[in-house]
Amino acid sequence: MTDFRSHYESLTDDELLRVWSNKDDLTELALTVLSAEITKRKLLDDPASGVRLAAFQDELRQNQARFRRAERRMFIRAMALALPVLAGLIFLLIKLLK
Repeated sequence: MTDFRSHYESLTDDELLRVWSNKDDLTELALTVLSAEITKRKLLDDPASGVRLAAFQDELRQNQARFRRAERRMFIRAMALALPVLAGLIFLLIKLLK
């Protein structure tokens, strides 16, 4: 717990808000400590923090969408490389079985 506390205490307000914008991925302990630090700094009470938090959440959604597109491209490239090899193996197998 002290590791989380000292880590979150060392972060800037913006860094804390970035972590908060992706809080669904945190463990229960990390979320509890993060929530305490955000409450201590009164970040969620500050209207400017709300605007920054919304911007961070939007940035997170954009990054997640970019990551999903990159995953699809990598899958397509992997299939493009694997299919000729698989076709060659099938061809060799057919020749061997004749």
